[in-house]
Amino acid sequence: MIYLEPYCKGKDKSGRKRDTEMLTPPDIQSDNLDRDRQQETKNDHLRPGFVFILYITLEPHPDCTLWPFDCDYYLGHRFRLNGSTVVDSNNDVVEVCADSESILQSIKRENGVLLACASRTSTPEIARQLVQLRGWHLLFDFMEIYPSSKVKHFTALSKKTGVHFNEMIFFDDLDWNIRDAKQLGLHAHHVPNGITTGLVRRALEEYQKWRENQS
Repeated sequence: MIYLEPYCKGKDKSGRKRDTEMLTPPDIQSDNLDRDRQQETKNDHLRPGFVFILYITLEPHPDCTLWPFDCDYYLGHRFRLNGSTVVDSNNDVVEVCADSESILQSIKRENGVLLACASRTSTPEIARQLVQLRGWHLLFDFMEIYPSSKVKHFTALSKKTGVHFNEMIFFDDLDWNIRDAKQLGLHAHHVPNGITTGLVRRALEEYQKWRENQS
């Protein structure tokens, strides 16, 4: 499983340029998931059952995630589609990070990969509505959106997917979440400045090496 914090295209709040390439991990082909469940591929490290999990960090922090705000900010608002954009009760556009959707779609295309999102937001109804209006619910195989701890999210997703903690990859900008994840056995990566495709590639390479050493 991978918990990802997608990033915004362009520059972050510190003025540093962000990576904008599509997520294309090395040696991973895009093909039909059902077909790959029935045959072996060279991508054994992403065998059926390996799960990418996108963690929607809705707590206030300086880095971009799926969207650059805390959902609590929109408490009391109603949302609707205006063309291809989502607007709030004031008809203001609800912004999302520019590369969020391309990252989700790229992950979804990978062989044998399930995609899930999780959030411990205190306003789960807002998070679910925004995910649905963007059409992202069609990309997620699992969603765990409710106030809780990451440990509970990990446990619930492990039970639903059959994936063990040591087969999960986790990204977070908060070091204490990384510590808790590692204690459970997850492959946890601290990304204080947000996630990039380069970080994801390196994490996949490390995971692949770990799998090879286990065989």
